[in-house]
Amino acid sequence: MKNLKIALIGFGGIARAHNAAYKRLISEGYPVSIVAVCEKNIEQIKASIAINIGGGDGELPENVHIYTDVDELIKNEDFDMADICLPTFLHKAFTVKLLSAGKHVLCEKPMALSSSDCEEMLEAAKKNG
Repeated sequence: MKNLKIALIGFGGIARAHNAAYKRLISEGYPVSIVAVCEKNIEQIKASIAINIGGGDGELPENVHIYTDVDELIKNEDFDMADICLPTFLHKAFTVKLLSAGKHVLCEKPMALSSSDCEEMLEAAKKNG
């Protein structure tokens, strides 16, 4: 089975729950790995690592790359799926951008702020397979 390479988009509080779920999958033998984190506020990353990753030294594992721009992430990182852990008002823009780049997307709930935003997200998913 192919290893599913995941990029976390946003590294705030909800990323802690998502990261714990990925750690559990890994511990149970599922081929999943977090390969990148994208967070615009680089200062938040070190503060969040102890909470989200569980490390006390302020460092992510060497094999996890940090990006502050999603376009740079898309351009430079090999990943299969984006896990969007951002505030709801950002869900549509990032989901559509990542789907348009050919990535699978897991979007935290609520999906968007309006049904029209949800429709645009669903249309992007259909359009990009």
